[in-house]
Amino acid sequence: MAEWKDKEVLLERELFELMASKLIPDDGTEDAESAIVELRSGAGGAEAALFVEDILNMYLAWSSRHGMSYNLRESHRGPDGRGFREVRFEIDSNSAWNLLRNEAGVHRVQRVPKTEASGRIHTSTMTVSVLPSSLGGVKEVEIKDSDCRVDVFRSSGPGGQHVNTTDTAVRITHRPSGIVVQNQDERSLVRNRALATEQLRQALQQKAVAKAYERIRDERRAQLGFNAGERSDKIRTYNFPQSRVTDHRLAGQTINSQLEGVLSGGEALDNLLNALQNKFREIELEAALEQAM
Repeated sequence: MAEWKDKEVLLERELFELMASKLIPDDGTEDAESAIVELRSGAGGAEAALFVEDILNMYLAWSSRHGMSYNLRESHRGPDGRGFREVRFEIDSNSAWNLLRNEAGVHRVQRVPKTEASGRIHTSTMTVSVLPSSLGGVKEVEIKDSDCRVDVFRSSGPGGQHVNTTDTAVRITHRPSGIVVQNQDERSLVRNRALATEQLRQALQQKAVAKAYERIRDERRAQLGFNAGERSDKIRTYNFPQSRVTDHRLAGQTINSQLEGVLSGGEALDNLLNALQNKFREIELEAALEQAM
C-alpha cells in the first residue's frame, strides 16, 4: 500500500513538472551564472546592522557548503563600527539566482541585544535584494551618454582625514529614470567613474528585471496575502528566544526551521529555499492555467 502511495506522489510530481514546463513562460534567468545579493539594515539601529552581518554569514556559509564561490563587492560598517549598514556581494554559480531569488524582502529578528541590560526583547529588520548577474532573455540595458549628467567633486574621508586635493569623486544622474549613483572609493577619477557606471547599470538592470516580473510578483503576493507594492511586508522572522525561524509565506506548511540550522547555512536553510521554490512554482502554474482556460 505504501509503495503505491509513493508511486502516486511521484506521478503527481512528474505531471506537475510537465505542466509547469509547458505553461510557465521561461523568464530567461533560470540559468543565470551568478547572483548579486544586497543586504541593508532597517529599523533597529546598531542591532539591525548586527543582524545584517548574521544574514551575510548565513548566505556565505550556505554558498561555501554548496561549493559556490563568492566575492564581496561593497560594504559599509554599522554606526558603531560593528555589523554592516549595507553589504553587496556576488555568488558565482549556475544555480545561485534560481535558489536565492525568493529571499528578497524584509527579514525580521527578535532577540535581546547584547547592549540591553534589562533583558528586553527588541525587534529589528533588514532587507535582502537579489539580482541575476546573467539575465538571459531579459535585454541588457543600454546607457547613453546623452542620458547622463556626470558631476565630479572632491572625495572626503571620515573626520576630514585623507581628503583628496583633486576632484576624483564621481556622481552620475540618469535623467530618464532619475537614478543617482556616486563613487569615491578610489583615488582615480577614471576608476571611480567606471565603478559608478557599473552601479548605474546594475540599478537600471534591476529595474528592468522588476518590470519583467511585475505580473508574476503581483500574482504571488495576491495569492499569498501580500499587499502588492507594500515593501514593508516581512517575509521571515528569526526568533532567538524560541530558537525558531518562521517564513510567513509558508503558512500551514511544516518546515524544519530551527534557528541555528538556518543561520549556519545548513540543511534547514535548504529546506526553506526548496519549499519556497515549490510554493511559488505552484502559484505560477495556477496563474498560467487560469490564463489558458
